[in-house]
Amino acid sequence: QIVAPHAFLHIVGGVVLMMDIHTLTALWPIFLAFVLLIVTLAQAHYRIKVLEEKVKTAFDLINNLKDK
Repeated sequence: QIVAPHAFLHIVGGVVLMMDIHTLTALWPIFLAFVLLIVTLAQAHYRIKVLEEKVKTAFDLINNLKDK
């Protein structure tokens, strides 16, 4: 079997799937969007954790002022 030089082969469960360059160029925006989604969610998670710590510190300071 002759395979075109612009094709990529993937063996999945004994089945050979051929993805040509046209398929990859059609799917790259989806892959990029998925990566950007993961990065954005990770940044949001980090920022929320920082805000939680700041609010906790602020409430601790306010409670300490009330106790005095």
